[in-house]
This record gives sequence, structure tokens and C-alpha cells, in this order.
Amino acid sequence: MSSSATPTLEMPHTKTEGKVFEYAIIFILALVQFSFLMDYMFFMSLGHQLMADFNIGPKQYSFLISAYTFSAAIFGFISAFFIDRFDRKKLLICCYIGFCIGLFLCSMSTTYYFLFFGRMFTGAFGGVLSAMIMTALGDSIRKSRLGVATSIVIGANSIAAIIGVPAGLYLTHHFNWHIAFTILALLNILVLVMSVIFLPSMTTHIEPKGKNSALKIFALFRMSNFAWTIVFMCLLTMAGGFTILPFLSTYMISNVSFDPANLSFLFFLGGLATIITGPMVGMLLDKFGKQGVFMIFNFISILPVFFLTIYPLTSHVMALVVSTAFFIFSSARHVSAIALINSKFEGNIRGKLISINSSMQMMAGSLSTVVAGHILYKSEGALVNFDIVGIVAIMAIILCILVAFTLDND
Repeated sequence: MSSSATPTLEMPHTKTEGKVFEYAIIFILALVQFSFLMDYMFFMSLGHQLMADFNIGPKQYSFLISAYTFSAAIFGFISAFFIDRFDRKKLLICCYIGFCIGLFLCSMSTTYYFLFFGRMFTGAFGGVLSAMIMTALGDSIRKSRLGVATSIVIGANSIAAIIGVPAGLYLTHHFNWHIAFTILALLNILVLVMSVIFLPSMTTHIEPKGKNSALKIFALFRMSNFAWTIVFMCLLTMAGGFTILPFLSTYMISNVSFDPANLSFLFFLGGLATIITGPMVGMLLDKFGKQGVFMIFNFISILPVFFLTIYPLTSHVMALVVSTAFFIFSSARHVSAIALINSKFEGNIRGKLISINSSMQMMAGSLSTVVAGHILYKSEGALVNFDIVGIVAIMAIILCILVAFTLDND
């Protein structure tokens, strides 16, 4: 049988060439992650503004968040049936184009339901795009350096927090959030062009024709680690990212009397801190093992969640310290979890695993945000029951630690 003429990703022969090649891949994927996460961080900063503009409460705002994550979950699961049949680059580019169109739809939204549709459309492509970034990373980086590589790519989240939230708040205050979405879409188009030019094709994972993807997916569910991996990542999602973070801006403005300018500094400080600590987390993962390091960070992360949501914040300085710690340990927990999962499965099933796992994670995130939105309500301008949301997040963290014990040691 003749081999395909499609160009493939081939590892360079020398150690120096290999490192340069890997860092080039990491840079492009981090850039994609950054532009992709800018949308999430920007939308998180709009909670207070959107509630005022559309005259809605936390429950309706949670539906806007969940419109994205629910759509991402559905289409992420569908992608598992074909994700390993195509060049990683081509599929990533196609999803990126759809994502950019979704951002333009959001920028044109003039009603609550139009924006709801725009978030669903964006999420349909964003869910697959999120899985593609981590799948391409696992395919192209050696396992011995996967911890550092993952920390660099996830570190783009921190840069997105530093830039996305202040930029979103500034543009919304001086212009409107429609203009901010348009600028965000144009930024993503720029990164799209760079990805087309610089990202190499990745085809070594492609399945032979005739293989039944559905059968392979069913086989995945029979793997001992697979079901626990899904439970593990779903609990991780519930442990703050989709329970606390979507309402953090509103809580700080309504309950802690933060000015929007100070709110920008809160996200800036948190993002800057995770940029500094991220590479350290990656080195610890590669040196001491991903499972043990994850459980330590996960356990410590209970403290900032407690002080941020349950303990009464009496000053802006205390709020800044606690929120910064929350961002540091949330990022460390996320980096170590992704590196742990990515190191346990080979390239020929990695795409399916991460797509299904990401889909279930998004579904858990959607459910978490809706539940948090139903728990929270506004009374006399303040957000009520944020402490109960914190308790839910802490319970998820504890369960996540217990489930981590079921995964095989690396």
C-alpha cells in the first residue's frame, strides 16, 4: 500500500533542533490558547454590565455562560468520532474560523436571545478548539517535557486574564461591549493567519481507512482509567472555574465595593502571579511526578476558595491577596491535571480521549454555572449565597483528590 503524500510532523534528529522545534510548536499553541481564552476572560468581566443592560439576574446570566459550555460539550463529543482522522492543523484552523464568526455574531447582538445564540455558536467551535490545542500539544511534545510545555500553554490563560479583563472593562466603559467583541474577533483573525503560516501539519496519528471510530470510542469506555479520568476532570471543573469565577467580578463589585478599575487590577495581579508560578509548577511536575504534585496543589487550593467565598473579606488588600492565591492554585491544579491526563494516553487515542473528556468537562461546567446561578441572587444590590457556592467548590476539590488516587501512578 502506498503511503500518503500528506506532510507529517517529524521530530528533528538532534537535541538542539528538537528543543527549538518543540518551543516553536508551544509558542503557536500558546498564542492560540491566549486568543481563545481572551473570549472567556472578557465575558467573565461583563457579568455586572450585562445584568444591567439586559435587566437580568445571576440565573439568566448563568444561562449565557452555559449556552457556550453546553454547546461546546455537545460538539466536543461529536468531534471524538472524527478528530483522529484529520490533520490536527487543518481541523484546528477550521474550528478557529468558526470561532471567529461566533465572536462577530456576539458583537452584533442587541438582545439577550441574540447574544445567547451567539454564545452557543461560538461554543460549538470553541469546544473542539480547546480539545485540539491540548491534543496537538500531547502529540508533539516529549513526555519528559510535557509538564513544562503544558504550563507554558496554560500560562496563556494568565496573560489573557492580565489583558482580557482590563481591556474588556476599559472598552466597555469608554465605548461598549459590542466594540470590544469586534476587536476581539479581529485579534483572533490575526492569530488565525499566524497559525496557518507557522503551525506544521500533524498527521502521524491518523487512523487507517476502514477503522470504525464508534467501536474505538466504546473501547475507550472499557479502559480502566478512562471513566475515572472523566469523573476526575468534571470534578476539577466544578472546583471553582465554573462555579466561582463567572460571578467573581459581580461579587467584587457588589459585595466588596470594588471599582471597575480596581477590579482590573485584581485580575491583572492574579494573572501576573500565575505567569511567574506556572513554569515552576511545570518543573515540579516533570521532576516529582504529575499525580503527587497535583494532589498537593489541589489540597492547598481549598484555602483560597474558603477565604474568597466563605470568610468575610473586610478590605480591598485582603481581597487582592486572597484572589491572587485563588488564581495561582487554580492554575497549578489545572496545569498538573492536564499534564497528568495527557501523559497517560497514546497519540492514536489521545484525540478521542481529550475530545470526550473536554466535552464531559464542559457539560459539568455548564451544570455548575447553572446551579451556581440558581443558588445566587441579588438583594439590595449585593450578591447573596456566594459562601454556599464556595462550599460546593470545596466539596468538589475534596472529591477530586479522592478520585486522583484511582489513577495509575506515572
